[in-house]
Amino acid sequence: MKYKKEQKRFKDDQEYYNDFDFVTNSQLGWFEKSPMYYDYRKRVGAVAPTQAMIFGDAFHKSVLEPDVFKTKYVMAPNVDRRTKKGKEEWLEFTSSLNPEQVALTANEYDDIFIMTDIIKSNQMTSNLLSGGEAEKVYVWDDPETMVPCKGKIDYVREDCIIDLKTTRDCGRNAFLESCIKYGYIRQAAFYCQAAGVKSFVFIAIEKTSPYIMNVFQIHEQRLAEGGNQYVALLERFQQYKEEGTWNRVIIL
Repeated sequence: MKYKKEQKRFKDDQEYYNDFDFVTNSQLGWFEKSPMYYDYRKRVGAVAPTQAMIFGDAFHKSVLEPDVFKTKYVMAPNVDRRTKKGKEEWLEFTSSLNPEQVALTANEYDDIFIMTDIIKSNQMTSNLLSGGEAEKVYVWDDPETMVPCKGKIDYVREDCIIDLKTTRDCGRNAFLESCIKYGYIRQAAFYCQAAGVKSFVFIAIEKTSPYIMNVFQIHEQRLAEGGNQYVALLERFQQYKEEGTWNRVIIL
């Protein structure tokens, strides 16, 4: 395997997200917005995660890596930090955390517990998340452009990829809008290229009660469109890297 060492190194989230030698789908999204924005993100490095990002990561760990979830995420005490006593109790709590641990509120903890139980108790989603490998890292050269790429995939089976998504609305039309807005279709095609599979499934679940869930498979035509999108972006990205600048007018 050409990138065996890199594949092992990128299992570490910090190594994965701080690296810019191998392109991720997220980095392609930054570049699509603007090469200037890509350069900015490359310059500042990993940004502090928002609470929504922390929640999403915790949920993924709860479903896909429950042992990691138990050691990494801790329920924060319900204290009033406006009072002296509350401030003292909060300081005592945060001082007890090791650098790898992350605090979740009791409500967040409960939401994640319920969402995880819904997915694992459902026969279809439980079957989808069995017989494969979670959080699998791929490192490869794109065959069309030879740009070095990497991806960390939620769950990979021999026949398909499964990706977990938390969402505000998992109705078909609303989720399809999210797919278009956030580049999920391009991500799916990018990951299918990496894993050598032709099927991509989303398990989408709402983050608030009653935690409605739907399972979506991306149509092969949409996957092909996503493939065209990421290849076109990689071609532009390669040209940008070679020229060192991108002084072009964007046609709307």
